[in-house]
Amino acid sequence: MVRVQKINDVGDAGNLVRNFEHVRRSDGALVGGKNSSLGEMITALGEKGIAVPPGFATTSQAYWHYVDTNGIRKKIAALITDWQEGKSTLAETGHAVRNLFLHGTWPADAADAIKSSYRELSAKSGIENLSVAVRSSATAEDLPDASFAGQQESYLNISGEDALLDACRRCYASLFTDRAISYRKAKGFDHMSKGFVLATGLSIGDAAVSGRICLVKNAKDIDNFVDGSILVTKATDPDWIPVMKRAAAIITDHGGRTSHAAIVSRELSLPAIVGTGNSTYVLHTGQDVTVSCAEGDNGFVYSGISDITTQTVDLTKLPEKTVEAATRMVVSFMVALLEFDIGWFGCWPSR
Repeated sequence: MVRVQKINDVGDAGNLVRNFEHVRRSDGALVGGKNSSLGEMITALGEKGIAVPPGFATTSQAYWHYVDTNGIRKKIAALITDWQEGKSTLAETGHAVRNLFLHGTWPADAADAIKSSYRELSAKSGIENLSVAVRSSATAEDLPDASFAGQQESYLNISGEDALLDACRRCYASLFTDRAISYRKAKGFDHMSKGFVLATGLSIGDAAVSGRICLVKNAKDIDNFVDGSILVTKATDPDWIPVMKRAAAIITDHGGRTSHAAIVSRELSLPAIVGTGNSTYVLHTGQDVTVSCAEGDNGFVYSGISDITTQTVDLTKLPEKTVEAATRMVVSFMVALLEFDIGWFGCWPSR
């Protein structure tokens, strides 16, 4: 059994707020999809005279800084656990978690960073106490099978530093609206680590690994692959096998459980996540990530290096009924594979 512990480190104050002008597409794990796209647009289109609204983003580090300063991380986890175990209703859980955020206080460095950025934005626009919109920009949004559309709240016409801090606090709290909690459960997301999901797809295997991305979009660029890296590409075919043997893990945009990448990954005992839809867009060479196939049918790519531990289970110590059930599952799976092979090749056993 593999456990992946997502480590949410908080950096210095400079990593708490980012001006859009200093944000790029590769910063999605830090500021979310909307913000990273706005930053990329400002860079790409600003020089061509196309106006893109200015602004700034609070980072995922600022969020965890707020959570830990107010000591609510374990409280949130306990409330979610009670709901999952049927000890409380969804409405009760959502209300309780949101109150933890709404009654919290801002860390001084985060509050100063937000107010300073707001003053700079107001000065740039020439309007004192500029009215702004405060919106969520989740780092796990707009994934192929999980858009997170409309899950968090937006606040418009916010004017003044105190009002801005309050709106940001309420935006944090809206991460735990009833609909957002139930949506994450339906999609298989961890309520306490959503801020670090970069991509998700079908998990191949049950292992996890941390390492550095090497993005290779086309077979003609295979020679650029760095041995021991995590291979990210659109899809694979037999030409990719020599590179796949040298990879620590594999992530693809396309493919299912019977795709080439999935089959070869199983043969090589490599963790792989296939069918992400957008990995070649949101991941980039040199990026440190954790690839987790240890959390069920869905595989997750997390930002940063995680602490991975392995637990060995002695099957001889399991209850007899559990072993019998596992044996029946294996036999059923083998029968299913046989039927799949027969159907795939279009032939049947002769009588």
